[in-house]
Amino acid sequence: MHPSWSDVKAVPGWFGSENQGAGIAVADISGNGQPDIVVFHIDNPGGENFGYYRIGWNLDGNGNVTGGWSPVKPVPGWFGAENQGAGIAIVDINGNGRPDLVVFHVDNPGGENHGFYRVGCDLDTSGNVTAGWTAVKPVPGWFGAENQGAEIAIADINGNGRPDLLVFHIDNPGGENHGYYRIGWNLDLAGNVAGGWSPVKPVPGWFGAEDQGAAVAIVGIGGARHLVVFHIDNPAGDNVGHYRIGWNLDAAGNVTGGWGEVTPVPGWFGWENQGAGVAVADLRGDGEPDLLVFHVDNPAGENHGYYRVGYNFLLMNSEILAVHAALMPTGQVAYFSGSQHDIDNNRADRVDATRFWTPATRAIRYVRSPAQDLFCCGHAFLPDGRLVAAGGTDAYNEEVPGAHHPHFPGLRETNILSAAPPAWAAAAPMGPQPGRTVGGGRWYPTLLTLPDGKVLAISGHPTNDDTRHNNTSLETYVPTPAPAGAWTYRGERTDVPDSYPRLHVLPNGDVLSASAMGGLTRRWNPTSGAWSEAATNVAYDADIWWSSVILPLRGTDYNTRILAVGGASARILDLGAGGTATGVAWNDTGPRTVAATPAHGANPRRLHCNSVLMPDGTVLVLGGSTDGTDARAVMAVERFDPASGVWSAPGSLAIPRVYHSVALLLPDGQVWIAGSDHNGGRGMAARERRIELYRPPYMRRGLRRPSISAPRSIGYGATFTLTSFQALQEVVLIRCGSVTHAYNADQRYISLAFQPDAAFGSFSVVAPPDGRIAPPGPYLLFGVIVSTTGERIPSIGKFVQVGPA
Repeated sequence: MHPSWSDVKAVPGWFGSENQGAGIAVADISGNGQPDIVVFHIDNPGGENFGYYRIGWNLDGNGNVTGGWSPVKPVPGWFGAENQGAGIAIVDINGNGRPDLVVFHVDNPGGENHGFYRVGCDLDTSGNVTAGWTAVKPVPGWFGAENQGAEIAIADINGNGRPDLLVFHIDNPGGENHGYYRIGWNLDLAGNVAGGWSPVKPVPGWFGAEDQGAAVAIVGIGGARHLVVFHIDNPAGDNVGHYRIGWNLDAAGNVTGGWGEVTPVPGWFGWENQGAGVAVADLRGDGEPDLLVFHVDNPAGENHGYYRVGYNFLLMNSEILAVHAALMPTGQVAYFSGSQHDIDNNRADRVDATRFWTPATRAIRYVRSPAQDLFCCGHAFLPDGRLVAAGGTDAYNEEVPGAHHPHFPGLRETNILSAAPPAWAAAAPMGPQPGRTVGGGRWYPTLLTLPDGKVLAISGHPTNDDTRHNNTSLETYVPTPAPAGAWTYRGERTDVPDSYPRLHVLPNGDVLSASAMGGLTRRWNPTSGAWSEAATNVAYDADIWWSSVILPLRGTDYNTRILAVGGASARILDLGAGGTATGVAWNDTGPRTVAATPAHGANPRRLHCNSVLMPDGTVLVLGGSTDGTDARAVMAVERFDPASGVWSAPGSLAIPRVYHSVALLLPDGQVWIAGSDHNGGRGMAARERRIELYRPPYMRRGLRRPSISAPRSIGYGATFTLTSFQALQEVVLIRCGSVTHAYNADQRYISLAFQPDAAFGSFSVVAPPDGRIAPPGPYLLFGVIVSTTGERIPSIGKFVQVGPA
């Protein structure tokens, strides 16, 4: 349940059997384009202490020092026989283009402690201070006679163009410790705090009566800044290193986005530590920050310094359980969950759980939810890019007598989510039970956008006053007349699955149910309302533990295949050109390649996994568990290539994702992953609230991705101009996804015909012919190139609206 971590790396040639503080920083000191690591420590030999630093040159993507280590360099004029914390930062304070070294320490003279810093000006390419050291500068108003770690970080927090100094320390008053930080504003060219100091700000929820090291870093993402706080807890036995993230520092240095969960660094070792440090750097060159964690081990005899790298460490707190999620055409991810799988929330009408997450900044925005409980509703995109959600939870199954038990009674209400600005609005309710004025409604329904832009609602459990256990009616919604729109009854299907049937629009306009109906795979014709047999067998069953996806539609005949995943064998249904074939059968794909682990055997079942269509034409399968528990979770990411039929396993997730987890493709080609109930359980304590991002192989360092520009909307059958200065091999539309319960009804991949124009960098692209191929709504447009090794590399996606001209 942690980010992926490198092996532990020793700092060679360490000296000193007693240290009283340490720190690290990462910067390109040599100027060769590769990051270097600066390691600092205070030696406590007896008598006056001494401060030293050295540099490990040319860190590679795994955090290894590939260019050797500099000699140890002393910090001149050190003072103090006892220190209780230290840190360093590297920044160009004087603005001359050369980095400066800022060194900080806590002096423990007897009585109150004091914090001091000074600046070594103009490091040369060998790491030497060439323009002298400034005077020692005290941090005013220090408090605490005992500290157990401290560190500094420097960044332009208030956005005025000058660096600010953030000072962090652990106070050890007796009893539980406390962590605090404050900010010195506007460092001038000499390193003086010219804009005063902020008030002292506590880090909430601190734990541990003994700490043996502390550190702090500031990480910037898309203009937002987040605070990383680290400490080494010293309980009985082995120590443990922990970090947490304070999200979204405002211009006054306050954490406005809440604090993430305390996250342990796995595999910590050492009973005694004497200093720590953290630094943030993009070692892999993939646009994602990595966390370097350093500590001084204090065994018997000489000490030792070690560091390691944590990848994908920005596991942001989602604040709510993400049961339902959608990529909105503004680029934000909307997610919501009503009562969040908590019966007390439902009873008390605590159902206000909607958030918008912005990929560029990682910022989370609260959006007021409808008054109804949206937990376990259905949803799909309307042609105009709004998300319609219908149904939800009226009550939990403990409170349902008679025919509906053990399922939850549903709701008739419909709500529509807009993105600009983010807001919910009420719409027309679904119809009652046919022939009555009551009943109807749905819990666990599927909503699907049809070729004409209407939205089909099918299945789910109705309200308590409905005489049926399952809602067997079909209904379609249109958003006219505005603003409420209207629902229309479309007939009955008595053997429809009672929970989220896996439906897909076929290129001939039919709707396929990959979920079994009456023991068969069936299709529905929206025009005639007729049902027919689509396959002679079924993929799995009518339950919700598995996922399905329609594979990429290419060429002029749009050969149609459906992939079903989650079982020990994945399965494919080939429906031929236009999806019209009959008398066909589901067959197993080629062999999977997931290795056995202590949690599961090779190629295990993946109950409640998610499947995501990727812009390189592959399908990713993420999450799931062999039995629904976290302990038996499948952490490996699987990749299926429909063109070759080959499976691979490119990486793994950081967190078990089981029941109520979600995954969505983002415009930049990453996959956003959130949600999950620990061990499939209920209640607020069972919520998994960490967001993670999976970066596919085409985003690794060294691969040049194409860039494209295109219009914001395209009409069916129209020819439009796309601009790119790379040799595109394919132009692709992927419909924006909306996902819940291991099923994404919206996602769809369509390859477009195109040819280069006479003008260099211009391509003429033909839009899909109609809504049978591309149901109207929001899509991402990608250009794809092929590398010399045959790897398909997509551009960043551009949002386009697809529909009638």
